Amino acid sequence: MSSRGTPYIHAFSVEPAYLGRELIVDYLTTEFDGETEQAVEAELEWALTNRLGMTVALPFRALDGAAGRSSGLGDFGIAPRMLLIDNDRFLLSAQIELELPTGREEVGANETAIGPSMLMWLDLGNWCTLQAQVGTEHDLNSDEAELAYACALGWSFRTTQDVGHNLHHAEPGLINLSAELTGRTGISGSDDGRTTTEVLLGVSYTISNFTTVRAGYQFPVGGPEGIDHALIISVVLSF
Repeated sequence: MSSRGTPYIHAFSVEPAYLGRELIVDYLTTEFDGETEQAVEAELEWALTNRLGMTVALPFRALDGAAGRSSGLGDFGIAPRMLLIDNDRFLLSAQIELELPTGREEVGANETAIGPSMLMWLDLGNWCTLQAQVGTEHDLNSDEAELAYACALGWSFRTTQDVGHNLHHAEPGLINLSAELTGRTGISGSDDGRTTTEVLLGVSYTISNFTTVRAGYQFPVGGPEGIDHALIISVVLSF
């Protein structure tokens, strides 16, 4: 939580501007163009100091399509993060994500990519928050590059009596409702000028000071479609 008592909520599609220590385990099932992809992804967020943090992620993917079923570990990702501005209502961070082609060819991107981005968290009052992320992603093995952007509007409320807030963990009985928008626009390569956008509606419930469960449904809006729809179920463990 912030120093004002506003909960820090880890959005589905926006990396957080705040620094914490969390393990997020996501189960995703995505359908697009007759293929179904299932994935379990573990992401560890670890604050090293009050200003520096690190994120590491490793997915396991299974793909069912016309060519049959393929499964295996996906590509490994690592992202150092620096908190640049920190006050009770506004946070701004910068991070650089590096994705390495460590996964199986059938389920990985098979490319080394780097993605610098800026992350923002804003307290709107009454436990409403706005989070945003904007950056670029570059394939180091080709001229492929894209602009990626996302924002998440969240509202939290209690279902139990207030027992005083903890600056490191959310309160048991806390519910958060979120609406998130993500988009990608190709800026070079084969997808130059192509834009895809999706909306995600999600809900999370904090079981204890250390455990939050959540679920989200994602679907495309307008223009070319990157997916038909996706379902996400997660467990977030706070340390």
